[in-house]
Amino acid sequence: MARGRMIDKNIRKSKKFRDLKTDKARLLYLMVYPHADREGRFTADPEEVKIECIPYLAFSHRQIAETLIDMHNVGLITLAGHEGRPYFEISRFRDFNKIRDDREATSEFPAVCRSTPGAVREYARLIKVNIKEANIMNLRENDPPTTNEKIYFDFKDSEFKNISEDEKSVWKKAYPACDIEAELNKMAAWLAANPTRKKANYKRFITNWLSRQQDRGGSKTNGTEKWTPKEPQPWED
Repeated sequence: MARGRMIDKNIRKSKKFRDLKTDKARLLYLMVYPHADREGRFTADPEEVKIECIPYLAFSHRQIAETLIDMHNVGLITLAGHEGRPYFEISRFRDFNKIRDDREATSEFPAVCRSTPGAVREYARLIKVNIKEANIMNLRENDPPTTNEKIYFDFKDSEFKNISEDEKSVWKKAYPACDIEAELNKMAAWLAANPTRKKANYKRFITNWLSRQQDRGGSKTNGTEKWTPKEPQPWED
């Protein structure tokens, strides 16, 4: 294996690098990068990563595992397993590194497939580290949930998916001062502008948003006048 690898300065413009949750995650990405083999692959075992890449930094095994999942979720790496051993492959590694195949040993890991379903859960199983379900379910923009029932936000299309008319009807009754469609559009615009603020539970995010808007007087309009709740009449007390 080479003593180092090339990290292009344009990484500063990378949206995937930007979308990592923390600066600690960005640091770990830069620290594991030089250890990749000629195909951009390296062990994803938290203990091995700790020993080989960051022996003096304050990362727990769980933090390393969750950070690698974060990298996978944004598309910087792809997690995989081979013969019971977890590893990852850096995306577009060969595009930024001139590799002399005659000077480096072949990779001990096979090529990965980005579209392999359940890769993160399989990784969590292999490493035997208790990973928070919210981190496992923090899906990439183009990886929709496996269920057709759970509400989620599609960052590629900038819109919510799987919202039923029955759910909208419930919200209209619960938050009568809110224009539900208008508020959903506002939420979509906010999420699209804040891609790092992904939610584990989008239905709860929606109801919390509507509840706050209801308390502020709502967003319904009647002509050009903003709709506000009527004062109760004496006979309505």
